[in-house]
Amino acid sequence: MKSTKKYFLMILAIVFVALNALIFLITYNNNKEAFKSLSWWLAYVMVMLPLVALLIMRLANPDNERKQSVFLPLMFPLSLIVFIAGIAFLFFTKIPFMVPLIILIVFAALIAIGFAFGFMYKDHLKSIEVKEVKVIDMEGLILYLDNLTKNGEENVRKTAEKLLDLAMVKKETNDEIEKLEKRIFEITYFMDRDFKENKLGNFYNHASNMEKLLKQRKEL
Repeated sequence: MKSTKKYFLMILAIVFVALNALIFLITYNNNKEAFKSLSWWLAYVMVMLPLVALLIMRLANPDNERKQSVFLPLMFPLSLIVFIAGIAFLFFTKIPFMVPLIILIVFAALIAIGFAFGFMYKDHLKSIEVKEVKVIDMEGLILYLDNLTKNGEENVRKTAEKLLDLAMVKKETNDEIEKLEKRIFEITYFMDRDFKENKLGNFYNHASNMEKLLKQRKEL
């Protein structure tokens, strides 16, 4: 995740610098007078602000976490619309400055509302008392995975269904099987914890490890 974040920041920095250079170079070569226009500078802010919003969204919501608010998934298309409108306004500096100004005010307000509700919802999730799942046998594991198959998220449901098929394989008990099952039961705890903390990246990693162990169990 740290590596992904680093590359994301590097790409965004390159885009930011290149875009600024392109905007000022084109404007300087084609319409120097635009630099004296308030509308042009407001349009420039309309281009840059969505990039800043995108950066904040990426840092606040790592891709191994579920979205914390219904507002946040809407911010990307909204940012894209404002960005494209800003690019267009850069070439039409004769528009009234109130047009880009109003768009900026509305966009900034929506960003503030989105993040306010997002962080409030995140705090709400943390305040909810979570009951730990303790699996001590294959029947308990099957019950746990069966409950996951009823989850609303499609990827979680498919992952649980795949694990459930492997877990339902009947095996005669021996020392090697018991050792494998003990490791599987331990993974269940971490899967459940990460799922309830919305860390889906970790959840899928643990699910992958469980799948390998269940396949080993099946082959014994």
